[in-house]
Amino acid sequence: MWPTVSVVMPTLNSKRTIRESLQSIVLQDYPKENIEILVVDGGSTDGTQEIALKFGARVIDAGYRDNMEPRRSVGLFQAKNRLVAYIDSDNILPNNQYLKQMTQPFIDNTEVSAAQTWRF
Repeated sequence: MWPTVSVVMPTLNSKRTIRESLQSIVLQDYPKENIEILVVDGGSTDGTQEIALKFGARVIDAGYRDNMEPRRSVGLFQAKNRLVAYIDSDNILPNNQYLKQMTQPFIDNTEVSAAQTWRF
């Protein structure tokens, strides 16, 4: 029932925050086989990529060191799933129902093409 989701996370030297962010994704009450995590890295030198791999993320060395926005696009083109969620490496999902809450509009109404959080 729940759609597949590719979580795209652009990173650059995010060691300080990425562990908690990834933890909040893997702890979601959502079918694990329906979640793909893509860490789209700009050339980290602090162990960011190694941490991401420990969480089962697919790490893409995308370049664009000075600009995170192109890395978002790289992630979109590499995503394999029906829906794409952009989550920054310093964002912690507020609860373990977050992915269900964000994908519910796509289940309820087939005309929905995008959803965004109500508040940050």
